[in-house]
Amino acid sequence: MAAGKTVSWLLASILIAVAGPALAATPDDVRCGAVKPGAEFEFQGRTLLETPDIEEPELRLINTLITEQCFAQSAELMDRFVQAHPENYHLLFVKARLYWITRSQADANVIVTTILRNHPDFSSMKILLASMDVDDQNFPEATKLLDEVAKVHPEDLWLFMDRLRIEAAVAATADTVKTLKAVMADTHFPRSARLQAMRTAQYETNNVSTEQRDDMFASGMDSGSSRDCELAGKASELIELNRDPAGGVALIEKYLHKSGACMATPTVRVLLAEGYLLEAVQIAPQPARANEKLVRQAKETLGGDLMPVAQRVPPRPFLTPLIPFLKGSMDVREPDDDGNTLICSAVIYTNPAMVQAQLSEGADPNGRCGHESLVGRLLLQAATNKFPERQLILRSLLERGARVELLESCRDPANGKCSEVFYPILKEFEERRAQTRTAL
Repeated sequence: MAAGKTVSWLLASILIAVAGPALAATPDDVRCGAVKPGAEFEFQGRTLLETPDIEEPELRLINTLITEQCFAQSAELMDRFVQAHPENYHLLFVKARLYWITRSQADANVIVTTILRNHPDFSSMKILLASMDVDDQNFPEATKLLDEVAKVHPEDLWLFMDRLRIEAAVAATADTVKTLKAVMADTHFPRSARLQAMRTAQYETNNVSTEQRDDMFASGMDSGSSRDCELAGKASELIELNRDPAGGVALIEKYLHKSGACMATPTVRVLLAEGYLLEAVQIAPQPARANEKLVRQAKETLGGDLMPVAQRVPPRPFLTPLIPFLKGSMDVREPDDDGNTLICSAVIYTNPAMVQAQLSEGADPNGRCGHESLVGRLLLQAATNKFPERQLILRSLLERGARVELLESCRDPANGKCSEVFYPILKEFEERRAQTRTAL
């Protein structure tokens, strides 16, 4: 495809992507309306500017709107810009960046590689590709791209940031830590760069102590450079990896109303409720007077609905002790974001305690789990471990009236472990029900 036709085709696709009904006004409209394009600034003796080769004011504004998660506003401006400038391939940079944030790196990469094939000197697109390489820890390729851009645009802000990321990952020093903290604290940097410094400090920096990492996290939160997305990650680490619910609760309580909202804000609240309940379990295994305050705080955090906590239990066996505190809050029909009910998730993640709890709450043992029944999903799921737990789930379902399924195919030794693990149980219940039918 010729270069001009490729660009025109990609630009035309933007119109399709952003077309749709007008969006109603939201509380973010005022905030997004005040967004201004990033300007040149000085940092540690160097001049920095984001996307210096993109001079179009509209595109610079769109880029900042994307950084501030003003996606509706950025899409509207893209629509206007592509209609006025249908051949301007610079627009594909902001589209690629938007796709990377809201869709996937793979979707963004299609645009990046296509444009660089036709416009190999497009520095901002090279930097975007280098950032993807850094994410993938492909440092040699990233460095090659960064060195090419440095020859023409040494002031490129993300040239500086990506080199800092590589330095942090390969050979972090005290100066690296100092620079990351300085970026987080400097409001001249766009929010995306300050957030990246925060994430680099937490997840990409090699050779630093836990104390240094915690100090960098606190610096990022206190400087206002981070959002609830970072808070969710740190709180999850404390509560679920370090098994320190009190520490996670204290962290969330300190920063929840100070950090900026993001897509993870609901998760932060769920983690806070989860932390309260884990603290309650440490006091008593059931709701009791001694842990009553913590249980009440958990419910108040989520407006009385603990279902979001319940949906976290199936894939996390260490949360199974929370089940007694969730009784009455576990809707047997409500699907999660993947369309699975709680009992379906419990089957998928081999959580017999949650299966039994859901059956006790009235879940249908013959309910659906994707395209299969619950029993069918259990029998057909490829598995190499947790066979006792899977057997317990099968018994629990059959005892509550689930149909005996796949009996003959399960008996065949060619079908893996089914004949050894599940067939005896299926046969037992098939014989029981045959006797009952005969008696009737």
